[in-house]
Amino acid sequence: MADSEDLRDRLSTAIAPYLKLLVDFVEDRMSAEDFEKAYFDIYLHDDSDFADDVFAIVDGFFADVDSLVMDSESREETFREIGPDELREQAQVLLHKAGYDVGTAHPA
Repeated sequence: MADSEDLRDRLSTAIAPYLKLLVDFVEDRMSAEDFEKAYFDIYLHDDSDFADDVFAIVDGFFADVDSLVMDSESREETFREIGPDELREQAQVLLHKAGYDVGTAHPA
């Protein structure tokens, strides 16, 4: 239990710069296109050094954002591309892993 709490705490710290953005997206106050742009603006200028376990989670979500394709017909033809709804679900999973109650954006 302590290891999972430690990972949750370190992940929470790692996503702190993205927290409002993630919550706004998950709670449908931001379009996928706007989220993608804002997320990349932060991520590509973030020089934080994460432990391997935290990096794997943060980088995995980056891959999800990078896989966003708005055109559903294009998604059907290509492997590993996701749409806005799938990305929103992955953002919610990331918040949950970091211990956040999405409705309040406070640690659960």
